Amino acid sequence: MKNKKGFTLVELLVTMAIIAVILGMTVFGISLAQRASRDAQRRNTVDDIAMAIQSYYELYNQYPESTDIDFQSNKVVLERNGNVFISVELKGIAKQVGFNLGGGDTDANGTRYCYERTSGGYALGAVLENGEWFEEGADVNASCEQLFGRP
Repeated sequence: MKNKKGFTLVELLVTMAIIAVILGMTVFGISLAQRASRDAQRRNTVDDIAMAIQSYYELYNQYPESTDIDFQSNKVVLERNGNVFISVELKGIAKQVGFNLGGGDTDANGTRYCYERTSGGYALGAVLENGEWFEEGADVNASCEQLFGRP
């Protein structure tokens, strides 16, 4: 009888296959967690902008016109008669890459936003990485998807 030392080729291949499956599941899980984190940051930014719009409304008794909101790459500026009313900083993934119908798509590099003043209030939103709008607004009859279509 021979003394067996070491592993057979089949044992090594099975072990490597198990490790590859575990590694693949881990990478996929991390990717989903990162995507969820980026979308949470987008939702928080939309909430911050909505609070700024509500402050504008409380002071001036009207929502800002679409032309009074300037979505820049790193901040959103609300203006009144050409003067800055308030500025909301866009940090990290919340940086703007597109606005309303123009610009790029939401991805790991930035976010596409929408804002439109309507007869019943306003519609405000951001496109999430799953391709859906996350919306805030004071007009239940208007939405970014209705105004600008599916992302």
